[in-house]
Amino acid sequence: MLTSTDVPTRMAHRFYHWVESELIALALRRLQSSPYAELRRITCEMESGVLRLHGAVPRYYLKQHAYRIVADLKGVRHVENDIVVGKRTELVLNSAAGAPAA
Repeated sequence: MLTSTDVPTRMAHRFYHWVESELIALALRRLQSSPYAELRRITCEMESGVLRLHGAVPRYYLKQHAYRIVADLKGVRHVENDIVVGKRTELVLNSAAGAPAA
């Protein structure tokens, strides 16, 4: 049985989920529009205002650049940059593609 306090709570939860979905979409659009192909493969997720970046890039500069692209999004309280850099990049890309590690 629903009570009068359940409806606003559920509506707020749905709205918050929608806002997070929109912020993820905006972050992905920004990354997709990067001139760096490596940044176009970055993925992200969001929970409670924290945007988490995932993926692999060959240079630290690109990790920093990905952060800068999304850091100023209104509604994002914090960005956790879990992007892997360097030699481990090949391992991450191979495992994502289903290839065995060398």
